Amino acid sequence: MTKKTFNTLIQDIEKVLLEGRPVPPSLWEKYEPILRESIISSISQDRQGEERKHLWASELGLPDRKVWANHNWTDVEDDIRYNARAMFLFGHIWEPLYLMLAELAGHTVEQMQERIEIKDDDGNVICSGRRDAVIDGVPVDVKTAAARSFAKFKDGTLAINDLFGYIPQLGFYLQNGEPSPDEAAFVVADRAMGHMTTLTIVKEDFPDTKERAKHLWNVIQQPEPPEKCYDSVPTTYECKKLDVGCAYCKFKFRCWADSNDGQGVRTIIQSSGPQYIVEIGKRLPAGIELDEHGELLAGS
Repeated sequence: MTKKTFNTLIQDIEKVLLEGRPVPPSLWEKYEPILRESIISSISQDRQGEERKHLWASELGLPDRKVWANHNWTDVEDDIRYNARAMFLFGHIWEPLYLMLAELAGHTVEQMQERIEIKDDDGNVICSGRRDAVIDGVPVDVKTAAARSFAKFKDGTLAINDLFGYIPQLGFYLQNGEPSPDEAAFVVADRAMGHMTTLTIVKEDFPDTKERAKHLWNVIQQPEPPEKCYDSVPTTYECKKLDVGCAYCKFKFRCWADSNDGQGVRTIIQSSGPQYIVEIGKRLPAGIELDEHGELLAGS
C-alpha cells in the first residue's frame, strides 16, 4: 500500500465520509479518552482562573497591550456569551474527530497534544503550548472557523488579516518542536457547512517566535500597559467607535475608560450588533438619543 502524503489529506477524508469506513476498536480506544477530555475541559473551563506563570503560544501573535492585560488585569472577567462557548465546544470536539478521520483515511497521526516550550537563558519556561498533532510529518493546528474566516484559510489570505495571531502560534509549534520540517499547516473546517481545507505555510514565512516570546516576557513585567492596540475608527454618523480588534476584547471597557471625557465606552445596540462608542459626535444613528447631560438614553 502506497504511503499517504499530507497533500491528499482532504480528499482522503472526504472519501471516508462519503463511502464510510469501519472504525477499529483500537482506533476508538486511542481517541475516546482525548475526545472525552476535550468535552470535559471545554465545559468545565479548566483554564479559567489558572495562574498565568508564563506566556501561552496563542498569545505570540497578539498585540503587546492585549498580552500585558492578560497577565496583569486578571480580575477582568470574560464577556463571552453562551453561543460563543458552544462554538468553542464544537471546535474542541472537532479536533480529535478530524485526527481520527485522518487515520481512518490512511494518514499517519503522531505526537498529539505534545507540550512544547520556550525557555529563557536560565532554563525557566517563558512560553508554552500544546501542538495538536503531526500528520504525515507535518506539524498541524486543527481549527474550526466561521464562513468568513474559513475563506481566509482556503484562499491563502490569512496573513493579510491574522486578527487572532494564528500564524505565530503555528510557527511556535514548527520552530520549537520536533520534527521541525520546512513547513507546517492549518487543518480547518467550516463549522456551518462542514467544508474542509488546509493552509500550508513554509518555514521562512513565519516570524521568529523565540524573539517574540522574549519580547513579550519583558512586556508583561512592566508596571504600566503599552500603547493601545488599535486606534478608534469613524462611523457614518460622526462618532468614533472601537476597531473590531478592540470590540471583541474583554478588556475594552478598562482600556478605554478615559474615552468620552472620562465616561468610558458607550454601547449602542443596533440590528447589526453592538457598537462601542468612544467619542460621541453631533449626529447619532436614527432612534438613538442623548439626555440633557449628553448621556445615551436607556435602551440606546
